[in-house]
Parts: sequence; structure tokens; C-alpha cells
Amino acid sequence: MSARRGMTMHGAQLFESWKGVEGGGRVEKERFKGRVEAVSFDLDGTLIDSIGTYITIVNQAFPAVGLPPVPREALLEAIRYGGFDWEKVLPLDIGAQKEATIETARKAILAIYRETFRRETRMFPGAAEILHEVARMGYRIGLVTATQRIFLSDKLHALRMAGAERLLEVMITTDDVERQKPAPDPLILCAERLQIETSRMVYIGDSRVDIQAGKAAGSLTVGVLSGVEDRDTLVAEEADHILETVGDLLPLLEEWRR
Repeated sequence: MSARRGMTMHGAQLFESWKGVEGGGRVEKERFKGRVEAVSFDLDGTLIDSIGTYITIVNQAFPAVGLPPVPREALLEAIRYGGFDWEKVLPLDIGAQKEATIETARKAILAIYRETFRRETRMFPGAAEILHEVARMGYRIGLVTATQRIFLSDKLHALRMAGAERLLEVMITTDDVERQKPAPDPLILCAERLQIETSRMVYIGDSRVDIQAGKAAGSLTVGVLSGVEDRDTLVAEEADHILETVGDLLPLLEEWRR
């Protein structure tokens, strides 16, 4: 089922009224005081420290197929907007061999992806404790990620080992909606499945597209500096709050309950 077909009237109205990121509008903090019912999280760079894992995977796979290693900044650019932008990591002179090279590199990556992710990826310090605290305080919990569902179990391994995966009531992946972040569709669907209004949900993420999607959906947004963006970028996107890591969330959880 598409996100649109499963929407309530509130969700459908938000979907129809969204005219791009610029039309999302800033959500006033006071509007949410005492009304937040759910906290939804991005995954990579927010709950799990996976950037180093991506670097390891790419820089093991690329030389194996004759490609040069990828600098950290180039890889960050490749994953900054969700998905993977091959243009950012391939040699400029790849020419007519581009598609064949991508296919070969993709197979090399997939060959080591699962084992490497499970071995190297951990939750950020304090992230598991925060998920437990969110649940203890009575908030609903969602996950909205730019991950394909086929890879989700490997990425959630770190949460599973920390006893936190079971706390996720709803998990939205790229397979669940036609339009991805920064469109609001994944967040609208998450709210629908949590059976709440998007205006009563907080979305926490590390990238500009997380903030853009949250604002477009009409949710409160929290940016974290543990992933791909710096503070200036998240300020420019007008995130309602900016934290160093998700482990610093407790004061906001308490504030939203007042």
C-alpha cells in the first residue's frame, strides 16, 4: 500500500498541500508544549554510528574491483541526501564504463556489507538509554530511515544487541513510500501507523533532508551533530532544536511533558 492510500484526512491534507521543502514552514515550539505524543528517529548518524562502517565497506570493496579509495568527505557527500550518489565517489574519467563499474562495485559492496555492518556498527553513547527513557515516559516511538528494508535487519543489529530494537513500534523504510525525504511522505506514514497527528510527533535526524522532511510534515524537528551535517547547516534549515547527540535528548523529553 502506498503512503497516500493509507492516510487519514489530516495526512492527506498535508500530502496535498506540500509544495516542496520551501513550503514546509517553521513549526513554532510553543505549539507543541504538552502535546508531543511520539518521538521518531532517523537511523544512520542519529541512533547508530555508521559513517565509519560505510567508509570501511567502500574502501575495502573499491580497491578489490580496481577503483581508488574514497576520501571521507567524498563519501559523506555521497550519503548526505539519503541513498548513495555514485557520482561523488567514482573517478572523473570513468567514461563509458560507468554503469558496468557501478554494478561491479555494488556486488563487491554487497559481498561484505552484512558482516561488516554487524561487526563494526554500534549505537551512539546514550542512544539506547534514551530510547528506553522515551518509552518509559509514555511516548510512542517510530523509526524513519532512508534504508531499504532488505538491509534494515543488519543496521538494527546494534539496537538488537542493546535491547532497544523492540522499543520501535513503527519502522518506515524506502520501500514503504514512493517519495523519499525531504518529502514528508515517510513521516506522514509513520504518524499514520502510530495513529497520531504529525503535529504531535517529533522527528530527530542528523541531515538537512531530515529537518526538511520534518518541517514539511508539520512536526517538531531536532537536529543532531553526530552525522553528516555541521551546526551551521542545521541552523540554516531552522531545526527547532540542535543537540550534539541523541543522548542529550532527556531535557527536551522532560520539557515536552510539562
